[in-house]
Amino acid sequence: LFVTVTWPSMLAMMIAPFESIACKERQENNNKNIKKLNKDFRNKNKPTDVLSFPFEKKFNPKKSNYLGDIVISYEFMNKPKNISILEFKQKVVKIFIHGFLHLLGHDHIKLKDFKKMIKEEDLIYKFIKTKVA
Repeated sequence: LFVTVTWPSMLAMMIAPFESIACKERQENNNKNIKKLNKDFRNKNKPTDVLSFPFEKKFNPKKSNYLGDIVISYEFMNKPKNISILEFKQKVVKIFIHGFLHLLGHDHIKLKDFKKMIKEEDLIYKFIKTKVA
């Protein structure tokens, strides 16, 4: 799943794409390709669930409404293979929120930042979770 995120559409983007997620693998976002992106951009030679590519270091809504791009590995997210469609949707929404917060400048290098980011993820998920069904 590859999502380009703009500021005005952020909540719509958080909710709408996940209301109709189908369990179809997209070849461009499998573990092999996300591993290459992870190696090229983060120097980590392993697949990952999500990568965020912010347009700017610090987001300024007055300057631009383009936040950046989020790449989610279907193959990574679809584990274990026996999860229900609802569980899969919930995982994808949660990881999208995680990537979205990275676009806004959040990180989790330090423990205090990790805790803050988790709190923000939970707040956003609680706000939109009724849309994921």
